[in-house]
Amino acid sequence: EVKYYPDYITAFMDLENGRIDAVVGDEIIGRYYISKHPDEITAVETVIGDVSQFGFAFRKDDQALRDEVQKVFDEMKADGTVAKISEQWFAKDITK
Repeated sequence: EVKYYPDYITAFMDLENGRIDAVVGDEIIGRYYISKHPDEITAVETVIGDVSQFGFAFRKDDQALRDEVQKVFDEMKADGTVAKISEQWFAKDITK
């Protein structure tokens, strides 16, 4: 039986309380919730559906800011900072 929820928090609370067996949803939201409840919930390493990509948005006339953010992000990715932040918030490097 499939049960639909208005939000992830309610679904994860029902999972923790044994009212449902699993939650299927967005990886970022799920991993964040799991990172806060590592002893109660675990993830299955299975992709369901298309994998999304995320990005930054800037005003068209703000090229200098866009370039600076890209530069800093590239540096953070190269030195491992992005992976470390991902581990801190999602208990896994989801940036690969």
